[in-house]
Amino acid sequence: TIHRGDLVLSINGKSCCVYSVADPNLDMNDVICVELLKTSAGLGFSLDGGKASIAGDRPLLVKRIFKGGAAEQAGKIETGDEILAVSGKSLLGLMHYDAWNIIKSVPEGPVRLLIRKHRTSGSGALALVQLW
Repeated sequence: TIHRGDLVLSINGKSCCVYSVADPNLDMNDVICVELLKTSAGLGFSLDGGKASIAGDRPLLVKRIFKGGAAEQAGKIETGDEILAVSGKSLLGLMHYDAWNIIKSVPEGPVRLLIRKHRTSGSGALALVQLW
């Protein structure tokens, strides 16, 4: 059964994926697509981590969600979630500054984020994920 918000990876055996993320620790059960409405105030969250961060190479994680911001209003993003992609642009392996510049450059309006919800298990898959 297909439910609203499910990711469609193929139809009748034909791939309809428009974005891929290669990560040996990726479990598709932990990945969601979220659409936020970006305003002049931004997307409503701050980032932590990134390649060559103060604590070393780390994933880009949501550090804080701002009250009343787009992320809080969507209700699907939590602190500790990893931002994998923004509007089809991968953030994997980027420095914090470069990732933040990509996020800042996205125009106001609907923005699609690929988010990894961190859990303890991982399947080690190559994931092909449609971002609508």
